[in-house]
Amino acid sequence: ALDSRARRFFVLNRGDLDAADQPRGPGTVTVLDSETGAVLQTVPVGLNPTAALVDEPNGRLFVANSGTAASRAALPPGSSDGALRLGTVSLLESRTGRLLKTTPALGQGPLVLALDRRHQRLLVAHHGLPSDQEGSLAFLDAQQGTVLGEARLGKYPADIAVAPDRDEAFVANFVSNTISVVDLTAMRVIRTIPLGPEPGTVARLALEMTTGHLIALSYPPRMTGGGPPDGAIHLIDARQGRVVRTITLPNPTALALDRSTGQVLVSSAASPTGRLTALDALGQVRWSVPVGPSPVALAVDEDAGRLFVADRETGLLVLETRSGQIRCTLPITGRPVALALDPLTHRLFLVSQQPDRAQILNPAC
Repeated sequence: ALDSRARRFFVLNRGDLDAADQPRGPGTVTVLDSETGAVLQTVPVGLNPTAALVDEPNGRLFVANSGTAASRAALPPGSSDGALRLGTVSLLESRTGRLLKTTPALGQGPLVLALDRRHQRLLVAHHGLPSDQEGSLAFLDAQQGTVLGEARLGKYPADIAVAPDRDEAFVANFVSNTISVVDLTAMRVIRTIPLGPEPGTVARLALEMTTGHLIALSYPPRMTGGGPPDGAIHLIDARQGRVVRTITLPNPTALALDRSTGQVLVSSAASPTGRLTALDALGQVRWSVPVGPSPVALAVDEDAGRLFVADRETGLLVLETRSGQIRCTLPITGRPVALALDPLTHRLFLVSQQPDRAQILNPAC
């Protein structure tokens, strides 16, 4: 996560894991100077930090700590670490990294964060365990971290999009294959949009405000053999709650919006060559170009007209957003997992594994 105003970049660290891939102890947040890359400090948070969100105007960093796979019933009676295992939300001061408050999760495993700026609330989506259980959405005071309310969701919520022009949010329910429409004033679900049969794979959301479309990316179902499995991009009328169009794409991996051109950008993985496809707001293909076989993250620099694609095999690709022309390919260290852009300095922040590393890039080409 990046705070451009405070010039801070935050990296989540799970810490040591046991044989079952569960954390042995609390995770940490590494705070870096976004200009120099210097590590300023490392702050302990909760078990298994999985998501971070920056509130720049208020100088806050929120971290969702999803806990362990143990359910509440599986914890020993009177266990003192039950709240930690079930998950917590950490509230930090972004400039200093100081931990201000830790709020116990209302449900199993907080996974996704979003900010409701109109009401100054933090939205926290919790999955249910096992994955065929309903998830929930908690509403927290963004300044104090206190819990204000809760709403029931579909199975395994995976992403949240908040409408900037009205009091609604949308939650993608991965297993249910639905989208929950949430009234942010009443703090309750008012509509459920079905995308197909259950179990589903809807995983990413974005709002295109020119047309009022909600963009939903569905990963492909488990591969049964043959070529790349198909996923889809769904264009949804956000006000009426109906699917306008579904575009089938082979093995989509990441989604981004370029609001300067009105394009929906989708990467697809395939061997030996993946693709990067640009759709207009109505779902028509504007351009599609070959990229590396394993694109995993996208970032758009709207002012510079550039698109960055982090690929696990070929490195960092720099493209022109209007034409899809590849300007250059830059080497990176490790296997990329996340990519962020500072719109003020046009610097890129790349987090990779094997080895674990945070890189600051100035891609000029």
